[in-house]
Amino acid sequence: MHLIDQRTIHALLHTFKLSKAFTEPNIANGEWMIALEGVLLQELLKVGGQLLEEILNTLQSDPIWHTAHITEVYRRHKGELRPHSKRTVKINSLFGVISLHDADYWVNDKRHKPGRPRSTRGRAGGGRYPLLEHLGIFERATPALTDEVARQATQCSSFDEAKQNLASRGLSFNEKTIQRISYGLAERGLTQREKVAEGTHLSTDPQLFAGERVRFGIDGGRSKIRYPNRAGRRKQNKRRGYRVAWREPRLIFIEVIDEQGQRREGTKPMYLVITDFV
Repeated sequence: MHLIDQRTIHALLHTFKLSKAFTEPNIANGEWMIALEGVLLQELLKVGGQLLEEILNTLQSDPIWHTAHITEVYRRHKGELRPHSKRTVKINSLFGVISLHDADYWVNDKRHKPGRPRSTRGRAGGGRYPLLEHLGIFERATPALTDEVARQATQCSSFDEAKQNLASRGLSFNEKTIQRISYGLAERGLTQREKVAEGTHLSTDPQLFAGERVRFGIDGGRSKIRYPNRAGRRKQNKRRGYRVAWREPRLIFIEVIDEQGQRREGTKPMYLVITDFV
């Protein structure tokens, strides 16, 4: 079964200015194939972006979905956040930038807190989009994009290398965006880890591993981390400079084992990663 006929293929190639392959057969070589796949990838990403934008905007405007989740937001963030306005926000996704209209924008609720009034932020604001966060959209990035960006940032030796790898997949971001998405995911991971630790009473329950065989391991290393100076006068190059500190990343793991020294079936190891000064 042919989904696209030959006439449509010719029209598409002509539109993408790649039709010389039929008039000049020698043109259809490896370089032409790379160009063809690159063009088709960009066009497919555009179609995917349009579909994703339409689906999310339809979901936001659905009264049943909106009412159910806005009620949950009121319950969860009572006294912490308050509704401010509806805004059009641009979201980064695997398909490119999409626009979500009439997104609920909430700000910190400081109406009944002591202290003098503080000056307000600029037009961009410092609030949140709680309904989008319910869909896993943080730092104005979809969950799939956050996963891909964070993976590249951790596997590559630098943010610049991660930027190049993402660009090869049709995802063009600057280093600041990659850092913002990666660091935001890391902060949420630390918060989630603290909640899990509190729920299991790992540090306070003396009977957590009572009667069990437990294997404990620790490993570490050394690394230099550069911290920018945010105060003081700028130097002649108009930069404030930075300070370098040695840090020691450490990995700690705990697991329950059987009599043969193997991880006991049905259990999962516990990992803790910390970075501290040497």
